[in-house]
Amino acid sequence: MSIPPKNLCRISETLWNHELFSAPPDYSEPLHGLTAEHVDTHLRRLRRMPSTGDDTPEKALAGLQKLYERQRSLLLQAQAESLWLASAPKVVLWNQLRLLLEHLPANPTPSDVRLLDRLTPLLVKDQLIPRAFSPDARISELLEQLATAELILLDRLARTTLKLRRPYLKQLYRIMADALDYNTTADTIRIEPVLAWIKTILPQNSSAAYADVGCSVATGAKNTILAARVLRPEYCGPLHGIDIVSPSPALQSAMLREHRNLLYQANTLLHPLPRRYHIILLANVHRHLTRSDQQQLLTHLACSLTEGGHLFINWRFDQRRSPCLFLQRRNQRLELITEHNAI
Repeated sequence: MSIPPKNLCRISETLWNHELFSAPPDYSEPLHGLTAEHVDTHLRRLRRMPSTGDDTPEKALAGLQKLYERQRSLLLQAQAESLWLASAPKVVLWNQLRLLLEHLPANPTPSDVRLLDRLTPLLVKDQLIPRAFSPDARISELLEQLATAELILLDRLARTTLKLRRPYLKQLYRIMADALDYNTTADTIRIEPVLAWIKTILPQNSSAAYADVGCSVATGAKNTILAARVLRPEYCGPLHGIDIVSPSPALQSAMLREHRNLLYQANTLLHPLPRRYHIILLANVHRHLTRSDQQQLLTHLACSLTEGGHLFINWRFDQRRSPCLFLQRRNQRLELITEHNAI
């Protein structure tokens, strides 16, 4: 927990009514109670990432599928080696579900139906399915519910079986942690109109310090290069790119050498920036955060501005809507000055 800076800048409550701050994301609750869902929620809260990269779900799913197949093999092996495990009620139920899923045809045989009728009360009692199957339910719906129930049982067994528990949880945490990617929005087409509008507001012949917060070092911090081309030398001097991800030494060196831009890592959710800036751009970043984190972020950015400094907040919704707010620090207040649709 960071210690808040003294003399925090005040931010008008009316700002949060703007569409730029509408419908902030939040942390989803586990849907099926799977351990992977709980780990995912836990890691997102720790990293303050309710919204993540577009390929995060696919990466997690690919890793989880391999892990679950491995656990099925280990569980079958443990079942064969242990009389107690082989007779455990949950293991027997899981094994019957697994066999049913492997052999259940499009048109179930009478024996399949009898097995299903026998398993259904157990699945409902254990809250693995919401209710008993109706006779006219489609086979695809039955298979989907049975597959979910089998997965929940497999997860419980892997989590509670002494020989499987520790490696299972360790691999699970690694898969979910590796899958969580920060959103990266380095499309320069989004930023060109914003920078063009900023030029019309800033005074010329300035050596103002400029910071791009959330500059996406993962994709090369391209928007800092564009900002240097558009704003130098008339509108800014020092130009810094700040991201929650630390830039590589190679990228830092290349950016300084070729563009005179400084890149560094800082977590503006926890504290203000290490120096004050005349201009801060926050573009296509804040709507990935919860409302409380948005408030914390803006408070810290306001404290990172010089008196009279400018904060530009932008989000491109689509090709017709890209609202950009121009705020200014005045006497310990962050005040909205004007707004522009940066298309």
